Amino acid sequence: MENKQIIAIISLPILFLVMYPVFQILKNKIGNIELYGKNRAWYVGIIIYWIFWCLIYPIIILDSNQLYKTMIPGRIGLSGIILLFFPIMITFIGRYFFKFEKITNRKELIVLSSSAIIMGTVEEILWRGVFIVFFPGNILWGLLWPTVWFSIWHLAPGSISIVNKWMLAIGALAFGLCWGVTAFLTGSIFWTIISHISVGLIRVLNIERENA
Repeated sequence: MENKQIIAIISLPILFLVMYPVFQILKNKIGNIELYGKNRAWYVGIIIYWIFWCLIYPIIILDSNQLYKTMIPGRIGLSGIILLFFPIMITFIGRYFFKFEKITNRKELIVLSSSAIIMGTVEEILWRGVFIVFFPGNILWGLLWPTVWFSIWHLAPGSISIVNKWMLAIGALAFGLCWGVTAFLTGSIFWTIISHISVGLIRVLNIERENA
């Protein structure tokens, strides 16, 4: 196994072991002041995660050509479409049938929509892109390992979120498996980025049921 492959493998537990206490420290230092449906500590922690783990780390470990190749749309069949649509459908159903606070503030909507676009893009680079580059065709390291840690990672921000962290991790495991299988089979994160962003945007849409 090459050095970069080893680094990719051990980076995921290190990410969790570093970021979990970071979120706790931020919560204690910044407090639970709410900002756009989350607390400020959550946003600061996520920004740190985006910058160092989702952007700087992949840029260092992948060369520009490898990163570019992950963005080229791969061919997906019906099974791939179903896998991509599943997280979107589940999120839409949850957003439609359960009560969410309606977002009426334009600035809040812009911030949350932008966050969804950034999150969906950079997370796919880290959790799927890096591993389809270093472990093509390897189910254990190229698919299962990053999928499991994608789920575990959500316990870190979930620990200071209003959402139950275990439910967040279970949802991340299901969605991560759909995106992971698609990226694994196509050798691309193009479609998974679209699906991931769609999930994020649906969460901030003002979807309301008509009164019966």
